[in-house]
Amino acid sequence: MPIMVVIVLHVIWTGIAGFKDDLIDLRRQARIWLCALPIFLISVNVVAEYTVNEERQVVVYLFAEFLGVSVLLFLLANFNEEVLKFSSDVKLDNQPSKNNALNIHDKDKAAYRRLMTLIEEEQIYLNDNLSMSALAENVGIPEHQLRVIINQGLGHKNFSTFLAGYRIAHVKLALSDPQQARVPIMTIALNNGFSSLATFNRLFKLETGMAAGEFRKRVLRNL
Repeated sequence: MPIMVVIVLHVIWTGIAGFKDDLIDLRRQARIWLCALPIFLISVNVVAEYTVNEERQVVVYLFAEFLGVSVLLFLLANFNEEVLKFSSDVKLDNQPSKNNALNIHDKDKAAYRRLMTLIEEEQIYLNDNLSMSALAENVGIPEHQLRVIINQGLGHKNFSTFLAGYRIAHVKLALSDPQQARVPIMTIALNNGFSSLATFNRLFKLETGMAAGEFRKRVLRNL
């Protein structure tokens, strides 16, 4: 497979991966541009190859490349580094601060309260199939409004890390409970919304700096 094809596929995958999980509207727009640009350029080149003579093909190719570079420069000029950073969050800050409500628009405060009731009291995050659309439906608002509340109000950039923060906190409580000392860690992880043990292990170590088994031993040893 030509190296250019690999690069193009990687660029498209970078744009697609995490699109639904992304809470930043500007970054979602950048993802769309990142996917659309190579597809457009490839389409232009393919059409030109079969419909334009060789002399004019050069002009078409140069125009397509010029357009592509112009769009990339536009993205770099209008989107900051944070927006163009497509990797997932590494911070699982699940506890909203007391000042979070100050970042919520008046029109969103009722929805914000319903969201926090679902999260903190009903613990809806324990559902491993919980999606952005399902949570928005439970709150009773459109998805885009929920993204704004979680991003601008609670400071999260990705939906999955928003949920993972609460799930990890709940797992830590279970691992600290002597009555659950014999419950397998995998069972605890699955009961707390994680559908993949590998994902749980990675996020738990990212949050605590140690494996779940080591965390349990240290906590129970100090009781």
